[in-house]
Amino acid sequence: MTMKIRLVKDWPDWWRWHSTKALVVLGVLPTIWLEMPADWKAMIPSQWLQVASFVVMLLGMLSRITRQKAPAGTNTPTGTNTPTEAEDNNTPQS
Repeated sequence: MTMKIRLVKDWPDWWRWHSTKALVVLGVLPTIWLEMPADWKAMIPSQWLQVASFVVMLLGMLSRITRQKAPAGTNTPTGTNTPTEAEDNNTPQS
């Protein structure tokens, strides 16, 4: 059984999605922590990295399931900036 990867219709706008930004932050947080000088780490409770990671993950999940505003000047077929269900970024491209 093979699985076909189907992109969402607005995949070229991936860099505008808040969920993508949250994933980038989640990927960078551990690196920032590891590269931080030891004296700075001593001033920050180690649990904060876990809490910050969880908060960013939660925000990313929430932003993935909520509708974002279309970029200014973008018109959908209905003539408004609000995407219809068919244009939602969760709708796979055929």
